Amino acid sequence: SGLAKRCLAIWIWLCLEASILPATGIMRKPLLALILQQSFGFVPDTAPGSDVNGVPVEVCRDGNDPETVVLYSSSRKSLEGAFSPWDLQHQNIKITAIAPPIRGRMVRIGCRLNPPSDLDHLRHMIRQEILEDGSWKCELSSQEIQQVLLGTSVAARNNPQHAR
Repeated sequence: SGLAKRCLAIWIWLCLEASILPATGIMRKPLLALILQQSFGFVPDTAPGSDVNGVPVEVCRDGNDPETVVLYSSSRKSLEGAFSPWDLQHQNIKITAIAPPIRGRMVRIGCRLNPPSDLDHLRHMIRQEILEDGSWKCELSSQEIQQVLLGTSVAARNNPQHAR
């Protein structure tokens, strides 16, 4: 998860620098959901009208195949339909109804994730992850980052007369 954590940290940093709230769509990638929730404090969307609360699962590695991610839920039925056969195969996911011998970490999948309410603390965590060792540098302005991430600037989105 080292590379994934770094890539997510860069995405979060870009969003924060561009004054964009780094929120996700419905997460069906257990390892990315794990990193966002455990490393960066993201939380399931509980806003009114959010009809998808997700499923709490335990994520761990398969003892026989370290490339496989095992998902365990005390209610296996809650995982049925959460992943297509294609997802299971291409993400190397195995769903089990038996608690794994080596326990994993709890994470919520199948829901939208929002950043923690303390964005200053999140910004500090991101700085520690990608900026302090000098391996990441970005000289784009806030508006340029908005252009890259959104295809337009926030100002142009808010004022359609100035949009292209």
